[in-house]
Amino acid sequence: MRRVLLALLLSSSMAFAQSTAEKQAERVKTMQDLESAMSFMQKGFLYNNESMVIKGVSDFKDKLRNIDSFVIDVENKGEDRHNRFNPRAYASVETKAISKLADGIIDNFKDGNRDESIKYFHKTLDRCLTCHKVVRKW
Repeated sequence: MRRVLLALLLSSSMAFAQSTAEKQAERVKTMQDLESAMSFMQKGFLYNNESMVIKGVSDFKDKLRNIDSFVIDVENKGEDRHNRFNPRAYASVETKAISKLADGIIDNFKDGNRDESIKYFHKTLDRCLTCHKVVRKW
């Protein structure tokens, strides 16, 4: 009986560890894809190439839809339930705001407002970095 219980305990802990590792790998992949999309947009600015900017924004917005990759577990012990930080809600709000900023990049670039488009790019990047600071405590 002990062997069966021990085997069940061991197998469930290994499954949980694998699940956590898979989530971490997915999170890293999503962040790398977002970084690549931002880099591609930046190259579009450097080459003054509208199609590169559009593709970069499109790829970026596509990866923003994977909100589960942004959410991490946060300890809220000892806090009352009204003051607890909710990373899922924060990530949801931020992804919508960042997506609108990304639309501003394309709209301004298409209208010939390159400087304004670059400002939207920097605002987008600032929102990304703020999220990393708030959620991941970087």
